[in-house]
Amino acid sequence: MKNIFPFFLIVGLLAGTGCSDSGPVETAADIDVPALLEELKSSDSSVRFTACVSLSEGLHTAAPALDALIELVKTDKDAKVREMAGYAIYRMGEEVAMPALPMVKERFDKERVAGVRAVLFNLWGMLELETRPGGAPTQP
Repeated sequence: MKNIFPFFLIVGLLAGTGCSDSGPVETAADIDVPALLEELKSSDSSVRFTACVSLSEGLHTAAPALDALIELVKTDKDAKVREMAGYAIYRMGEEVAMPALPMVKERFDKERVAGVRAVLFNLWGMLELETRPGGAPTQP
């Protein structure tokens, strides 16, 4: 009997966390997209930043905010807002974020802030790895 307990414990832990190749499945947060879209228009950069954070937690459900987030990445004066807007787009997933690819390609060379460039680099890799600067990693 003593030897069976660890087996069931491990099986229970694996069942609770999920054990697929893609890792645990993340659930989208319940967000109020229309209210967050209004917050993205705020003159206060901390309000815009916080709205981007909330949208990133909404994953694919934040899709109606894609155009507004693209605009923030392109034009916001606050680098932290640009970075978080790019991250929110990334978190939407490839299918939803694909319309952002032209902006990513355009902004990558123009962006001078390392954190924003890193988010754009990762977003570009998710959307179209083969055209990202440096291309796709080679297989050994």
